[in-house]
Amino acid sequence: MSLINLVKGLVIGGVVGMAVGVLYAPKSGCETRDGLKKSTKKLYGEAKERYERALLDAEGLVERGKAEYAGSKERLNKAIHAGVEAYNEPAKT
Repeated sequence: MSLINLVKGLVIGGVVGMAVGVLYAPKSGCETRDGLKKSTKKLYGEAKERYERALLDAEGLVERGKAEYAGSKERLNKAIHAGVEAYNEPAKT
């Protein structure tokens, strides 16, 4: 019995809510749809702009990382070479 009352309450609440929404809507359906279209286009444009900016930032970070890696690799090779040379020098006693 309580399940039936719940379903009745949901249906009646939905109908009343829809009726109140239609009566108190500040704009007509056509105006509301137009507003939603404009808002959607604006949000899409902003999202696309942010995506492109993030993509450029990521590309810059990748290039910076490559440069850092190359510099680190070169310094490591120099250090290894210096270590090998120092090891191969005869001991000065």
